[in-house]
Amino acid sequence: KLTLHSTGNIQQVFKRGRATVHFNAAFDRQSFRSASGLIIWNEEGEILATQAVIHSGIANPFTIEAYAGLQAVKLGISLGVNKIGVVGDSKIVIKKCQSSNTDKSVIGAIIRDIQNQKKQIP
Repeated sequence: KLTLHSTGNIQQVFKRGRATVHFNAAFDRQSFRSASGLIIWNEEGEILATQAVIHSGIANPFTIEAYAGLQAVKLGISLGVNKIGVVGDSKIVIKKCQSSNTDKSVIGAIIRDIQNQKKQIP
């Protein structure tokens, strides 16, 4: 269901309720370029926003999945939603983000960024 809200302050429109962000990423090993795509839905099934980002200099597909997760959290925060559900196909990245332990893997810094961003959600 597509709906257009015309308002000057988008955060006032979505301040209440829960939203779910779906993310996915693609990686080109030859050029070390990648892209991530995000779509955020509210509880009524309305699309609140979409976002696509092109990356360069990413070393591996595992890292781009972590970056896509970080972008998903940031998108939800920028819309001002109270609760954000993040759905992606990288179970490892999602589990690491849900943990409060310090991650020492290659993507540890990105995971810490996600954990810090989560603290900004009201």
